[in-house]
Amino acid sequence: MLPCDIVFSDLDGTLLDADHRLTARTIAAVAALRRAGVPFVPVSARGPSGVMPICRALDLGPGPMVACGGALVYGAAGECLASTGMTVEAAAQAQALCAAHGAAACLYAGADWLAPNPEDPRVRREEEIVCARARRGGAQDLRPDARVHKVLAICGTSAQADALQADARAALAACNVARSSPILVEIMARGVDKGAAVRRVCNHLGLAPARALAFGDGWNDLEMLEVVGLPCVMENAPEGLRARFPRRAQNNADDGVARAVEALLGQGK
Repeated sequence: MLPCDIVFSDLDGTLLDADHRLTARTIAAVAALRRAGVPFVPVSARGPSGVMPICRALDLGPGPMVACGGALVYGAAGECLASTGMTVEAAAQAQALCAAHGAAACLYAGADWLAPNPEDPRVRREEEIVCARARRGGAQDLRPDARVHKVLAICGTSAQADALQADARAALAACNVARSSPILVEIMARGVDKGAAVRRVCNHLGLAPARALAFGDGWNDLEMLEVVGLPCVMENAPEGLRARFPRRAQNNADDGVARAVEALLGQGK
């Protein structure tokens, strides 16, 4: 009997390799896991347009999946289980903070991805990574009653991201501010995190989080790792995160998740 009933995984830095791509070994491992009757659920800070190509490549169907750091949660049939967004006013404040710190801003409202300056090389790089395109726009182009599921600040340095993160936490009381990489700051509605999304997916499928395995590599994975019974941290994760959880997977550049899944299924080499 396998020790888990469901597997959750972050994408960038975890499931995907150093080029943000799926390897053949990872695709095969996920397929073997699903043949064993264990659902595999992507949990990402990416917007839906950035998660769906991964779901298609893994032949996962329409869901379950988690996007925008937990602000959007989709069920097994692709139905939206949760949509938790910030107001347009809060998104405008976040967008202004990005501009004040010299960061490139990306706004995600459902499947829509907006960027005030899509030509910014940092936005172009994000498009290459997630295999999706942003359209020109910002908070000012949304309906007053719209909800923004995430504002992503793409900084040039970690020091710039540190300063923006601190200011955002001080100025945006109604928001949750998380770090998904040394240069990426994620701003979402208060209460949004990957742990809450994992609980919602488990409830939807009638499974217990205590019987869930989760893989992560960043501080924005912390709540997800704390919620499940089997948290597994990548070797490429920050030292502080690795210190909290004893279970390890090898580096994402070395098919760490695939190797861990193979071992789980008794297929390790």
